[in-house]
Amino acid sequence: MIYYCLEGCSKAIILRERVAMPVSCDAIIGVLHYWAVTAGAEQIEMDPRNTSRMCNQCGSIIPKALSIRVHRCSHCGFEAHRDVNVTKGIHARAGRARSHAS
Repeated sequence: MIYYCLEGCSKAIILRERVAMPVSCDAIIGVLHYWAVTAGAEQIEMDPRNTSRMCNQCGSIIPKALSIRVHRCSHCGFEAHRDVNVTKGIHARAGRARSHAS
């Protein structure tokens, strides 16, 4: 099963023919949901807090500035590019959210 995760937003802007147009996030999420379900995906809602600071190996919260691009966990020693760590952490959190929803 394919699933996707979205972080909540308060407003969005779509660029169309070089003109910025405000669009409701609900409209964007609705379109994404429609196409994802059409493709056989599942929508999962999850809490996005601390996804960039959480170690995906041990779950510790490691504070770091946005300019720090490598995640180094001082608790378990895990090291990875920040984006890789975040992606794995979101994937794991979405899996847990999915299993609790079942």
